[in-house]
Amino acid sequence: THTHTHIRHTTHNTTTHTFPLLLEMQRAPALVSTLWLRGLEQTGRLASVVLLDGSYHMPALKRNAREEYNQRHIPTAQFFDIDAVADRNTRLPHMLPSTAEFQAEMRRLGVRNSDHVVVYDCSDFGIFSAPRVWWTMRVFGHDAVSVLDGGMAKWLAEKGSTSSDAVSRPASDYVVKERRDWLVKSEDDVRANISRKLFTLMDARSLGRFQGKDPEPRPGLSSGSVPGSVSTPFTAFLDPATKTMLPKDKLVEVFANAGVDVSRPSAASCGSGLTACIPALAAFVVDQEHPVAVYDGSWTEWAANPANPIHKAA
Repeated sequence: THTHTHIRHTTHNTTTHTFPLLLEMQRAPALVSTLWLRGLEQTGRLASVVLLDGSYHMPALKRNAREEYNQRHIPTAQFFDIDAVADRNTRLPHMLPSTAEFQAEMRRLGVRNSDHVVVYDCSDFGIFSAPRVWWTMRVFGHDAVSVLDGGMAKWLAEKGSTSSDAVSRPASDYVVKERRDWLVKSEDDVRANISRKLFTLMDARSLGRFQGKDPEPRPGLSSGSVPGSVSTPFTAFLDPATKTMLPKDKLVEVFANAGVDVSRPSAASCGSGLTACIPALAAFVVDQEHPVAVYDGSWTEWAANPANPIHKAA
């Protein structure tokens, strides 16, 4: 298995699985390994990070993420409900919550501003919805957040321990200090960009849906793409064998093959704003200085508006 080079910016030797507790560090690595997390567990330091199960499953899979969490989770993990911690005043699924709603959820979960948050999900891909929680935390100014590379799939493959115990931390006095609107794109931003070309829009859906050849999973929505956008299926960033994100040099190749320069302004879209966060996370692994924004409404919003142009491959 490969070692992620982007964890090596610490002064520690990665073979000891140590990582500084991020009380004074504002920024965490995009990814942490199962090896590192097991090292914390074996030395009795799991409580030094806040673990969140950010699982979400597409309705067609008929999996209940919260029930699965109740039955089995990584010890100390709490459940972050992507559908519940969301804007309830829209018909669009799991849109960003208000600042007040996010802050209230952080307090309820006992997350402190100084905590290093590690998010995983239980999808068969290894990484699916956890990056959405990672991105949400960063929108609200929390940089000490990482995704568990390979997620529960890799943790279980390596015989990692699990628990069905109820988990709670003492409520915190978390305060959201900023909301980074530059990490979020709106329908208007995307529409204006068709002619203005201020940023590259990546689309994380499958190539078939992007080309308009395969149907959308949401009934009544046309498939196709935003004119001028580029196809970057989220699966292209993942290693199907290890369930982890590809190593940095391979991620660079994926972006290059799609014609995306992540040092230039970029944004990502998908079906409903979840898997768009995977190319955003991959871009952060490659270049932390030029974060990729996410079109929150994504295709569910775009294709539902008959005024929006839709491109289909010939």
